[in-house]
Amino acid sequence: MITSLDFLGFIPLVSFLLFILGLGFYWLLAFFIIYHLIRFGIGTKPKKLSFIFLVGSIFLTLVVTVLFLNLNLYSLNKPLI
Repeated sequence: MITSLDFLGFIPLVSFLLFILGLGFYWLLAFFIIYHLIRFGIGTKPKKLSFIFLVGSIFLTLVVTVLFLNLNLYSLNKPLI
């Protein structure tokens, strides 16, 4: 018989899944923006802008991933006070 369920043990799994879903959604939107700037842009200016946007997206993804990996998700079990 189970006397108590520890729902706080699911916090790391849920936060990881939300992180992966959010990252996938972000990259999908970034792909659409880059694709439309390259495909429908007239001249070289939109292509340069899409390259800058791509470099910024890669940098932002790396920063967010490093910050997420350094986050201690098990500290969320402790009360704040």
